[in-house]
Amino acid sequence: MRTRIAAIVLIVAVVLAWLGALDRVASRELDSAFKRSFATFAIARSLNGVISLIQDADVSLSPAGVGLTVSPGELLDPLNDLLEQFSTLAFTALTALGIQKFALQLSDSLLLNLLLSAAAGLWLAAQFWPRALALQPMAARLLVFALALRFLVPGFALATALVDHSLLTPEFEAAKAQLQLTSEAAQAAAEPATEMSPAGVGEQILRWWESAKAEMDVRERVERIRGIVENAAEPLVTLAVVFLLQAIVLPLTFLALGTQLLRLLFASAWRTPQ
Repeated sequence: MRTRIAAIVLIVAVVLAWLGALDRVASRELDSAFKRSFATFAIARSLNGVISLIQDADVSLSPAGVGLTVSPGELLDPLNDLLEQFSTLAFTALTALGIQKFALQLSDSLLLNLLLSAAAGLWLAAQFWPRALALQPMAARLLVFALALRFLVPGFALATALVDHSLLTPEFEAAKAQLQLTSEAAQAAAEPATEMSPAGVGEQILRWWESAKAEMDVRERVERIRGIVENAAEPLVTLAVVFLLQAIVLPLTFLALGTQLLRLLFASAWRTPQ
C-alpha cells in the first residue's frame, strides 16, 4: 500500500515538473522580491544623493565673499556613511536574489525534467517488475538525486516567500514608506529658496550681502536636513534586517535543511534491501 501511494505521489511530482507550476509561482515571488528590493535601493541612493548634494554645495559656498571655511555639511557624514553601508547591503541582497532566479531557471531545464522522468521510470520498474528488483537501491538513490536537483531550489524559494509574506512584508512596507517620506522631505529641504535678482544702484552691495549670508543659509539647511534624515535611521535598520533574512539567511537556512533531508533520504535509499 505504501509503495502504491509513493508511486502516485511520484507520478504527480513528474507531472508538476513538466508543467512547471511550482517554478512559475516561485519565479513570480522572486521577481516581486527583486522589484521591492530594487525600489528600496533606489530610495536609499536618492537620499544619499541629497546628502552628497548639500555637502558639495556647502564646500562651494564656504568662501562666499566673507573668507569663511567652515563646513557644516560634515554634520551629515555619519548619516551618509549609514546610507552607504545600507546601499551596499541592499546591492548584496539584489545579487543574492538574482542568483536564486538563475538557479531556479536551471532547475526548470529540459535536462533535469528528463533525468527525473528516467529516474522515476526506473524506480517504478524496480518496484513493480520482479525482474528489476535488484535495481531498487540504485533506482532509489538516483530518484532522490533527481528530485533534489529538480525541486530543491523552487522549494526553498517558496518557503522563503511564505515566511516573507507572513512575517516580513508588513515591516518591510512600513519601513519603506517611512524612508520614502524622509527622502522626499530631505529633497524639499535641500532645494534653495528662489532669490530675486537685485536691481538698481545698490546691486553690488546686495550681491555682497547675499554672498555673506550664503554660509549661514547652508548651515540652516544642513541642520534641517539632518533633523529630517535622522528619522531614516530606524527604517534603514529594519530594512537591513529584512534584506538579510529575505535574500540571505532564510534561503541558506532552507537550503541547509533541504541538504540535511537529502542526506537522510540518501542514507535510507542506501539501506534499501535488494
